[in-house]
Amino acid sequence: VVGIGVCLTCPTRAVSTLASDSLYSCFCDVGTFGPNGAACGLCVAGTFKSIVGSDDCEPCTPNSASPPGSSSPGACTCVVGFSGSGDTACVDEDECALGDADCDALRATCNNTQGSFTCACNDRYVGNGTDCVPEDILLSLTLAMDPALFALNLDALRQFFADLAGVTLAGVQVLLGSGGGGGRRLLMAMPNATNNTNGTNATNATELGNYTVVISAQGADQASLLAQLGETALNSLLAAAGLPPVTVVVAAYVVSDCGNGLLEPSEVCDDGNDAMLDGCSDICRLEVGWACNATPGVWNASLNRTVLGEDPATTCVDVNECLRPSSTTCDDFAFCVNSNGSFSCRCHLGFSGDGAACFDDPSNLGDLQRDTAYGLVPTRTIIQRSDPGYSYGVAVHKTLLLVSTPG
Repeated sequence: VVGIGVCLTCPTRAVSTLASDSLYSCFCDVGTFGPNGAACGLCVAGTFKSIVGSDDCEPCTPNSASPPGSSSPGACTCVVGFSGSGDTACVDEDECALGDADCDALRATCNNTQGSFTCACNDRYVGNGTDCVPEDILLSLTLAMDPALFALNLDALRQFFADLAGVTLAGVQVLLGSGGGGGRRLLMAMPNATNNTNGTNATNATELGNYTVVISAQGADQASLLAQLGETALNSLLAAAGLPPVTVVVAAYVVSDCGNGLLEPSEVCDDGNDAMLDGCSDICRLEVGWACNATPGVWNASLNRTVLGEDPATTCVDVNECLRPSSTTCDDFAFCVNSNGSFSCRCHLGFSGDGAACFDDPSNLGDLQRDTAYGLVPTRTIIQRSDPGYSYGVAVHKTLLLVSTPG
């Protein structure tokens, strides 16, 4: 209006130019929206507005987000699981390929999804994909108790452990002594079982105090069973069943069954057999010169890098050291011959030695005659030789050797 007065303030978050003469000259500032002359609201999260006026806020690019009141597309950043510039485009990140997934690396398969990933335990394993265990496991527990009480309660104890694991009586073995039971004699199979050779039976063998219980159980029950087999919890359950207390000598653990094709605790590999010299030994350890797909670090020559296998614990392949010259000790004038689990070096024709060190072969002097480096006039220093798969020139001196690409 014309006359004496004061300038009025624009509504909340609205701005105006110098000497504005109307409420409707108040426009919503950047990062806000609303009609001219009215209070303005903040652009909601995931939107922005970079100009002053009554325009609506614009959405960020797909798979990106911005804080409330954003005033430029640069405020939009890609959400977790996507990468790129939030003001232009965000693309899905393949967490499986990038190695960012927390799947069980040896027992689960990673599947990429838009913005995320899923983990699924492989066949014959159970779990949440992050931690997978074999479907079927063996639990071993070593107890100490009075031999007479143990002999008296043997059948009841076996039934107790079978009920605890939810298996039949055949799924519980009781072994003499400590450890995982390897080579021990089964009490349940022998009425007069002993832990020595003097004929003393279980009833009066007062020196026999340790007993190992091996339970066939479901992998899905592993965590709960291990908790129940702790000494305090176990004795509470035994008391409730009217059975005598025990002392836990060796805490319950999962027994590895080397050769069953499943990667279990303490195993580095398991190729489904107990043979040796096939990459995975008879005690499920990686043999020198081999790589099993249950272990990280399998060399892929075509990719020129190490990769993880897709089918854990089942396959071992020979590492071809000849494809990785840095892994061999061959002389520059020798060729590498790969073999299962190893390699050998053989000097090129025209040279002698063990392959690790090769020297000019003096016997070539007769072939090269006087007009070679051995002679006074070295007019012809190179002769052509052939090895399997190669053709190359040989000089009398190593420094003059020329070797072509494989032929």
